[in-house]
Order: sequence, then structure tokens, then C-alpha cells
Amino acid sequence: MGADPRAVRRRLFRILLGLFLVGGFVFTVEIGLRTYKSLTYDGMLFLGPSANNVRSDTYGWISPSDRAYQKSDSCYGQGVVTYNENGFRGPPLSEAGDAAKVVCLLGDSTLQSYQIPDGNHLGSMLRTSLKKRFGNVFLLQLAVGGYGTTQEWMLYRDYCAPLNPDLIVHHWADNDPANNDFEAELYSHGSNMRRRPFWENGQIVYRKPFTLKPGAWLESLMIVKIANLALEASPPSETAYRAALERGWSVAG
Repeated sequence: MGADPRAVRRRLFRILLGLFLVGGFVFTVEIGLRTYKSLTYDGMLFLGPSANNVRSDTYGWISPSDRAYQKSDSCYGQGVVTYNENGFRGPPLSEAGDAAKVVCLLGDSTLQSYQIPDGNHLGSMLRTSLKKRFGNVFLLQLAVGGYGTTQEWMLYRDYCAPLNPDLIVHHWADNDPANNDFEAELYSHGSNMRRRPFWENGQIVYRKPFTLKPGAWLESLMIVKIANLALEASPPSETAYRAALERGWSVAG
């Protein structure tokens, strides 16, 4: 005798209901995590993967282009945070041709200052100060949160070098050595959990310094990022970790 059609339908209904409930639970948790992260970290409500960067095949990730949003923060102040057509905080690159002086700043989140409104971050204040002394100064702020030296060099190569700058300022951060080496990044608590370029054996290679690698879209989920933090490996030894950091320092040098 064949299976009872009603029993098959009940079984199928239970399976579909279970999938719906699990999917709804995962969706609710993901939205809750994004809400908490954006309100506490970004100082605004933003339910996308990140208010401050988007995925990039070339750089791993980069600041969003042509984005502007209002911020209000008891620590960093209130105002508008804007990014130009290339995803950098500052004027359009087309203005560089008319400038008497061209200055490039290279750095990561501390220079990007994504929590500080326009006019109050380092690049903006330095631009204002330089203009008082040299007149028409173009300042290109090449800074993205989480970047290591390799990514900063790539931005210099693609955006700054063609402008023949008069001055280059490298804003150093103490986590750059870990960001520069795959193993050091893999073992660093608070790793960026994103595919990034590394300088290895004289060439740029792309690696994912985390455990779960279900694909770019799923890897952007907060749930997956937290799971990767929980699964973060420990270095096999202190010697191995120090060796990884030394490689990171060599890239920075």
C-alpha cells in the first residue's frame, strides 16, 4: 500500500512550518543585531550591512560613494557625514586639477572618522588650515575603516599617485601589522571578518581570514560574523603569532 496522502501532507506542512519559524527567528535576530550595532557603533539607525563601507572586489571593501547621512552623537557631535563619488570624505577628485597644492592622507578608521560629521574631522580641519597658508589646496583623504598597509598602498596607487601630490601623510594605527598578514589577522580578536588583499611573495593575493566561508552575501550577515568571532582560532604558539606580526611589520615598512 502507498503512503497515506494526508500523512504526507501533514509531514510536509510540519517541515515547511519549521523552516518558516527558523527563517523568521534568524531574520529577527539579524535585524536586532544590525539595529543594536548601528545605534551603538554608527550612531544612527542603518539596517544595511554597513553604513560606512561596501564590498569591493579590488580592495576587499571601500567606503560608499555619493552617500550622505545625518548623525547626532553626544560624543562626536551632530551634522552630516558625506562621501564623494569615489567613496572618500572630501571634495570631488575633479577639483585637484585647479589646486596649487595636492595633499594625500592615507589611513584607516581613525583617519576616515566616519563617526565625526563634516567639518570636524582631521582631514577637514587640516584642509582648512592649509588653505589659509597656501590658498587653493586639494586634500584627498584616502582612509577606510579596517584597512591595512596593503589596502592603503592600493588606494595611493589608484587615486593619489596620478595626481602627483606635493605631500603624502601616512596615518599609522597600531593594528596595521595584524591587518597586513593573513595569519596575524586570522588570530586577531576583532578581525574584520572580510575578504581582503594581502601582500605575499611580491604580489597581492586575496584571502578570507575567518573560519566560516559560506559566500559573500552570507558572510555579510551579523550572525555569521558573530559565529566567526566565536570560532576564531588561537595561534599555535606565541612564537608563531609574533612571526606573523613581524611579517605584518615588514609589509608596513
